[in-house]
Amino acid sequence: MHWRSKTSAVGLEECFLRGKYGSITARIRFLAVLIVAAAVTGCSGGGSPVSPPPQGAPDFFFVENLSQTIAGFDEQSGHLAVIPGSGTEIPFPPSSLAADPQGQFLGVVEIQDINTRQLQLVAIQAGGTLQPGAHVSVPGAVALAFSGNSLLAVVDQNDEQVEVFSIQNGTPTLASSAPAGPLPVDVLFSADGKKLYVANKFGDSISVYSVTANGTVQPVQTLQLPLAPGQIIAPVVRLRLNPSGDRLAATTGMGQLYVSQVSPTDGTLSGTQETIVANGANLEEVIFDPSGRNIYTGDQDNGGLYEFAVAADGGTAPLSGSPVPAMPLLTGMVMNSAGDRLYVVNGANSEIVTYLRDSTSGKLTATAEVVSSGGFLPGRIVRVAAH
Repeated sequence: MHWRSKTSAVGLEECFLRGKYGSITARIRFLAVLIVAAAVTGCSGGGSPVSPPPQGAPDFFFVENLSQTIAGFDEQSGHLAVIPGSGTEIPFPPSSLAADPQGQFLGVVEIQDINTRQLQLVAIQAGGTLQPGAHVSVPGAVALAFSGNSLLAVVDQNDEQVEVFSIQNGTPTLASSAPAGPLPVDVLFSADGKKLYVANKFGDSISVYSVTANGTVQPVQTLQLPLAPGQIIAPVVRLRLNPSGDRLAATTGMGQLYVSQVSPTDGTLSGTQETIVANGANLEEVIFDPSGRNIYTGDQDNGGLYEFAVAADGGTAPLSGSPVPAMPLLTGMVMNSAGDRLYVVNGANSEIVTYLRDSTSGKLTATAEVVSSGGFLPGRIVRVAAH
C-alpha cells in the first residue's frame, strides 16, 4: 500500500496517523482542549519572576500553553528567566504559535471548539510584555508563519490551501490563497518574504510558492520527498530554513530527516537527501544552529535529541553520542541567537529545559536548569530580538 494514492484502501490505524491528532502529544492536547475550551480556570502556573539585570537580554522567548496563556522569558546572565508581567491570557486555547521576525507580533492559532479555529494577533510590547489584539476566523487553521514585510501565511486543512494575510495597523486582511497538498501541516517564509513553503503530511511533499509584496501567492513547485527502499510513507510535519536560506530541513512523523538545496533565484528545492534518524520516531521539531553547520531534532513520542553535522552537499552525519537523553512529549525547541543554548519544551512536566551547545563540536549537554512553562501542557516556543 502506498499513501501517495488517495484511492488506496486504508485501515483505521493508518487513518488516525494521517489525521490532525496523530502524535501522542497532539492527541493529549486535543483531548485537553475539549475540556479547557469548555471551561478554563486560567492556570498561570509559573514560578516566581526573576528581576532582570540593568542591561536587557538579546532575545525574548515565548511559549504557548493550553491553559490559554503565553509566557515570556529572556536570558539573564546566561540563564532563562521569566519576564516580569508575563503569563498573558488569550481568548481560547492555542494550538500553534509563530513570531514576527521584526518582533512586533506573535500569531496564535486558537481553538474555539472542535470545528472552529481563529487567528489571533498578539502585540509584543517594550520589555517583552504582550497585548492581545485583532483576530480573524480561519476554521481550518493549523499553522502559521510571518514574513519580514507584514505578511502572515496560514495553512487551512479544511480547504487544503495556504492563505496569505496582509497586516496593516495591527489588523490581518486576506490578500490571496492557493491550493496546498493533502493535509498541510506547517508553513514557512524565506527570509526575504518572497518564497513560501508548505509541508503536506498526507502528500509526502513540500509545496513551494512565490509571494509578491502585496501578498499574492502563486504555486511554483511540488517536491515529492524521496523514499528509501522498503519505505512507503514520508508524513512530513515540520520545516525549517537554515540562517543563510540555502538549505531547507524537513522532518516526518516516522523518523525521516530531509535536507534540500534552495535555489537563490526562485526558491525551488533540489538535491534532497534523506536521513533515517530512527525508525518510527515522531520528529515534530527540527532546528539549525545559527551557523547552519548543525541540525537538531527530537523524538516527541519516545524522547531523545538527535544531533547532526551538515555537509556542503546537504548530507548529514550524526554527532558522536547522539541522541542526547530527553524526556518524551517534547513539544518545542528554540536556540538562542548566540547559538550556545538550546531550550526544549517538555509538555509532560510543563517546563523548559536548557541544553548547552559547544560551538566547535556542535554537541549538546543537558543541564539542571529548568523553568516552568507558565501554564498547562505547553506547545511551541519561539524567539524574537529583545526590545
